Amino acid sequence: MILNCIIIFITCLEKITFAFRGYPVIGDATKDEAQFAGLTKLVEVIDNGSDAPGTIINECKDDFRQRFEKADLIIAKGQGNYGSLSEVCKDIFFLLKANCQVIARDIGCRVGSLVLHRSEFGQNMVEDTKRKIIKDKFNWSMASENIAYNMTNNDIKRSIVK
Repeated sequence: MILNCIIIFITCLEKITFAFRGYPVIGDATKDEAQFAGLTKLVEVIDNGSDAPGTIINECKDDFRQRFEKADLIIAKGQGNYGSLSEVCKDIFFLLKANCQVIARDIGCRVGSLVLHRSEFGQNMVEDTKRKIIKDKFNWSMASENIAYNMTNNDIKRSIVK
């Protein structure tokens, strides 16, 4: 059996959930097949309740949507998930084969490439974090220089007063 789950939620390193489509679509594995393969002995397995070829969040079961929102890390497999989740405001890693020119161009790869691609939202989160770290270091550096300058000025003033 080829593991063809749609989404892996990781809320912390001990808690991994595999989410499958609610119904088989275009040869996808289902929750029943995951159970047959023994996957349910290793991780929690759920389905999204949908038969869409991608993951349309507002068409999924409440349990799926809650886990999606709470997940710290999401790995979504397949071009259908990329098409339906790439603009969601969540840090998502897409694992897929770019089978068409539209997806390949959007991701920036050649048709037929196997890709692990981070969502634009996730990439922006990394850049924002980098900017914050740099800003915090700069502010700390400026604060340190001001403290040193004030100490020097106070030392000078004290020596003049004496």
